[in-house]
Amino acid sequence: MEDRFRSQAPPMETRDVLLKADRVAVVFERLPDGKIHVTTSSWNDAKVILPNQVLEAAVIGKQVVLVRVDKPIAYLDIDETSLLPRRCDA
Repeated sequence: MEDRFRSQAPPMETRDVLLKADRVAVVFERLPDGKIHVTTSSWNDAKVILPNQVLEAAVIGKQVVLVRVDKPIAYLDIDETSLLPRRCDA
């Protein structure tokens, strides 16, 4: 019976801290397959953000933190076909 409740819970997010720095310059490169290459002045290699992931940026104390998170694009309320915000006609 416990498995029945567990399957109804939303999956936990996967968080991957990519960077903690005092200063950083970030460059985004969109790839044709829906992925995004992210490079910074601090990394030797690009990080890849997959179509079902987002890159969150936060300031914690005096540091900038970049975190890769598994989230569906639906949480952004964006129409994937046109990449324009959805309109709610009332």
